[in-house]
Amino acid sequence: MWSYSRLTSFERCQRSFYHKYVEGRPTPSSVPMMTGKIFHLAIQLMITEGYSPDEAISYAVYQEGELPHGEKQTFIEWMLYRVYDILPKDSYVDVTSELHLEVKTAKGLVQGYLDIIIDDPRTNTTEIWDFKTGWTTSKAEKSRQLKVYAYLFHQMRRGMVGKNFIGKLIFPRIKEEKEMISSLVITQDDMTEAKKWLEDTITTIEMKNALNRLDWEKTKERSNCQTCPFVALCAGDYIHDLPSDGIPKDSLEAELIGSFILEQEQVLRNLKSGLKKWVKAEGNITVGNGQWFMNESVPKPKVDVEKLAIYAKNYDLNLMEVIKPDTQSVEKWLKEDENGDLEAIVTWTKPRETLTFK
Repeated sequence: MWSYSRLTSFERCQRSFYHKYVEGRPTPSSVPMMTGKIFHLAIQLMITEGYSPDEAISYAVYQEGELPHGEKQTFIEWMLYRVYDILPKDSYVDVTSELHLEVKTAKGLVQGYLDIIIDDPRTNTTEIWDFKTGWTTSKAEKSRQLKVYAYLFHQMRRGMVGKNFIGKLIFPRIKEEKEMISSLVITQDDMTEAKKWLEDTITTIEMKNALNRLDWEKTKERSNCQTCPFVALCAGDYIHDLPSDGIPKDSLEAELIGSFILEQEQVLRNLKSGLKKWVKAEGNITVGNGQWFMNESVPKPKVDVEKLAIYAKNYDLNLMEVIKPDTQSVEKWLKEDENGDLEAIVTWTKPRETLTFK
């Protein structure tokens, strides 16, 4: 199953496409993705269920679990009200949201989701809207996505769209009214161009060797790397066929990574032991701007606690200055603390998560 987002990700960076869609590596959700998901769900609730903007955003946030870091619910609600204000309210106009497009082409199934479709029989006009919830704007006439979605929608409707076929990019985050909407009159040439791009891009992908990641080129446009989840993996590539970023794609690869770590830890222990013997016998080893050398720790005094108590008493010293509570003994006393007196004065350290193998 192909989609516009999948094909454009190939255009941005073939190697990133390979990691995500060929290898199937996990990709974390980003703030823009989470915001877009909440916003689109809220729009759907407004149109299909009749929710008010404030009701829709509250329910959408509840469904997703939380707002992305840095976003404010009141601001997204303001964005929804802006969209609500420009939606047609006339009962003659048919408004549909989140329409799933799925079209069979010569290169397989292509799918997508149209944010809003507006059919106005009085003016014989069909509009398709696509929301962009980021901070930047673009011109509809330069939007390949609108043309691709128009082509898919036109195919699903078997050509039955309004004589006036219009695509709109909506930027609800942009305060300037004149920059909030960008429109394009969609022509047959636009849809023919979109179809050709779809088929040509899919053909190029199919010609790639799925068994050889080196056949998938890395992007030369470094700005594409800024938001790519695989940038660390690209930088370090693979070590013994394992991802250098340490993120396993499945349980088998996780097991292989774990096995490799155990082997390398033993190798490192052996290397360090051998190097220690060499340095001790032969002298320091210079590596780059530093050195490996034998560092002898400073001796620390040890004394029996009972003898130390007698000494402190004889010389009128505060024994508590040099005695620290033994953790195991305190834990033992806690178990025997029936009245809770010790529990009341105890504080606990913050637990640390450590990857351990036994």
